[in-house]
Amino acid sequence: MRDLAGRTALVQDTTHLAAPGWLGTSKPADVARAVVRAVKRDLPEVIVNPGPMRVMLAFRELFPRLAEWVRVDLFERAAGVYERHGGRG
Repeated sequence: MRDLAGRTALVQDTTHLAAPGWLGTSKPADVARAVVRAVKRDLPEVIVNPGPMRVMLAFRELFPRLAEWVRVDLFERAAGVYERHGGRG
């Protein structure tokens, strides 16, 4: 079984770029457990990502405009790196 699924796998397969380590990735089994827990406990939202990503998500909720600016800036930098590598990552 592949360790990555969903958006992370799609991005890596498409761009050949790995997600930064601080972002954290979740295995499909972890996501499945979280979904079952959310359904059983009637939770509206469950964060599966480990570590710093939880803090980043809280930051996004508390400061949406600043978070949007940071996200766009990071995306533009990543796109520049991708282009400098000739679209190969």
